[in-house]
Amino acid sequence: MINKPLILVVDDEPKNIRLVSEILKDLEANVSVALDASRARKILDTIVPDLILLDIMMPTVTGFELCEEIKKNEKLSRIPIVFLTAKASLADTRKGFELGAVDYILKPFRKEELIARLKIHLKLYRTQEELRNRLREKNEIVGMVAHDLKSPIFAITAFTNALEEDLQENEEQKETLDLIKQATAHMQGIVKRILTLEELEQRNDLSKQEFYDISKILEATIALNEPHAKEKKISLDVEIMDSCFVQGNEFRVKEMMDNFISNAVKYSQFNSKVTIQLKKDKENKTSFVIQDEGPGFTEKDKTKIFGKFQKLSAKPTGGEHSTGLGLYIARKLISEMNGSIELESPIKETKGSRFTITIPSLNPKL
Repeated sequence: MINKPLILVVDDEPKNIRLVSEILKDLEANVSVALDASRARKILDTIVPDLILLDIMMPTVTGFELCEEIKKNEKLSRIPIVFLTAKASLADTRKGFELGAVDYILKPFRKEELIARLKIHLKLYRTQEELRNRLREKNEIVGMVAHDLKSPIFAITAFTNALEEDLQENEEQKETLDLIKQATAHMQGIVKRILTLEELEQRNDLSKQEFYDISKILEATIALNEPHAKEKKISLDVEIMDSCFVQGNEFRVKEMMDNFISNAVKYSQFNSKVTIQLKKDKENKTSFVIQDEGPGFTEKDKTKIFGKFQKLSAKPTGGEHSTGLGLYIARKLISEMNGSIELESPIKETKGSRFTITIPSLNPKL
């Protein structure tokens, strides 16, 4: 290996520590040692090793308990843990793997076998970390490109709107301009979804928790979708409970609601109806319900509806475009709010779909 791996050895027997440390010289590894869980914790506060060799039978805190603790630590959870122990029962072996260990080696062990296994686990760990770093870099580049596209797309939209005012009588040019506007709107949708997805996967902005009335957010979101609904002669049947307070990221909640409402309008037939409700139940939970009269979802659709970039059987009814990201993002946002989502489709009376999103409510602080 180009860079020396760092291995933490945790064992309450000094002679075992010395033996294993001597063997690890064949790996050309840097070795850190701890005689108990307390010392291991202090070491892990300052370094992140490439692998941990962990005994099970130790005083005060067992290796099983320390392993469980490490796997719950976000900074340390990906470190491969190999149990090196004399506990040979099948139940112990099973428990070790259930707690997240990558291997379980019994004492006494053969030097050659130990070295071979550790080489494999170190190589896998470093390969996975390299892939994660490359994926992170790719996501950063995609996010930068999407962000840089916002300004020129906005400029195109502004210019087309200005041109439209000057083309009052030339129908052919107006049709061409409409196509440009549709393409621009499609690009805006793609950029918006990519930026939202990037922020969600990086967990950006999710810590910005606000206390607000979700009914006001829904009213504003409906207003944004009304022009599109009017173009398709779709009526919006709205029933909103006043003063419905929740805590969360206000911008993200608006994004979630917009995904569902815009989808309902996009996939509904002309001259149909979309029903939108916001209500609170006796358990103080807020429900956002949206129902359309579209084609509904097939059983196959339901298995992949919340996945990334999914193409479903239903098609937009007005020539609109779809990125295949809206429902994936919506479910992720709902999960971040500790909410739930239910889908009923097809609905017997309309053959459409009904989504019910439930999130915890709060009483306003006086």
